[in-house]
Amino acid sequence: MNTRILDEDTSTPVPIIRLWDSLLVPLQGDLTDAQATMLSADVLRNIERRGCSALIIDASGLWLVDSHLCSVIADLARSASLMGTRTILSGLQPEVALTLLAMDVTLDGIETCLNLEQALESIGIVAPRSDDFSGLVPELLSGSADDSLDQEKSSE
Repeated sequence: MNTRILDEDTSTPVPIIRLWDSLLVPLQGDLTDAQATMLSADVLRNIERRGCSALIIDASGLWLVDSHLCSVIADLARSASLMGTRTILSGLQPEVALTLLAMDVTLDGIETCLNLEQALESIGIVAPRSDDFSGLVPELLSGSADDSLDQEKSSE
């Protein structure tokens, strides 16, 4: 029986979110070295199993980035790219970007976006415009649905 024992040092608190044929990895808080390494392996297994066309690594929620985490992020991005998965790194805080530069980490072939919304748009996931809803259920938008419910109750 293959079971994975999760403890505080090795459990991965980061969700790996499947979005159709893409993966979203929202990095948040402070990851230990063991968690970062495990996350990288889990993401690469998911890419292999699902044949993902894109990977978005969103770093906007990171509190602290040390040399190991910088290395893991860069290696994950490059590994996914080598597997044929378009890799996008989004939400880099200025301090994280400076740390990557200071460590001379290269992200050749890896796209970057200012935020998660831009990253999602770059893979074709676009938020609907407000006018896209103008023809949907106009009575709900105008409040006439409440009027018709009141009329039904009064006729009973």
